[in-house]
Amino acid sequence: MAQGLPRWAKPVSIAVVCVGFAIAVLASTTIVTVDDDGNSATAAGLQQNKDFDPAETAGELFPQIVEGIPGAAVDIVELHEGVQADEAAFGAEFGQDLGAGSFVVPVRIEGTVAEVDDAFIYFEVDGIDGENQAVVPIAGALNGGPVRDSLGLISFGDVPDQIAFQTLAQEIKALMQAEAVEPIDPASLVGKEVVVLGAWKNGLPTPQYIVQPVTIEASE
Repeated sequence: MAQGLPRWAKPVSIAVVCVGFAIAVLASTTIVTVDDDGNSATAAGLQQNKDFDPAETAGELFPQIVEGIPGAAVDIVELHEGVQADEAAFGAEFGQDLGAGSFVVPVRIEGTVAEVDDAFIYFEVDGIDGENQAVVPIAGALNGGPVRDSLGLISFGDVPDQIAFQTLAQEIKALMQAEAVEPIDPASLVGKEVVVLGAWKNGLPTPQYIVQPVTIEASE
């Protein structure tokens, strides 16, 4: 009669089987990371572009965004009507999907500047009333993330890690400040017709439409 394994060998055998199973699971697992804007990337993607330079990439990307937004932009009134009617459907049709219900839309504002303070330009736009005012940040509320994501030219998987993706947004913010905000005298725009091109991200805790600018120009 064949003898079974000694008692001491049984736990060892079970442990070996468990370790082997764990290794197999890890080998077939895809690790996914998610950044603050809801963008995701696989571990394989994070191994790419280890020499990624956020400042250099922002310098290459920002002019492409400035050039591309006019042809892709949705009028702010159309955005307002679409979001009020069915935000998810509007985002699916016009937005760049960021996952988890978040999206970014390239936007065009054309309206009269009603007020300017240290933080924002406030617009009066025919077709948008009350609390749903269109506003454009000109200081601390500037955010390069929506602009970065506005045309889908770069994604989280194209950069080495989350820090690099966030740093890219900061570099784009610096370019927004330098190229869209600093050339203008915001206070001088009050009462004037002004056109802004930029990006709007849904999910903000305010009914105002905060449009991150790439260009701000007074109408001739």
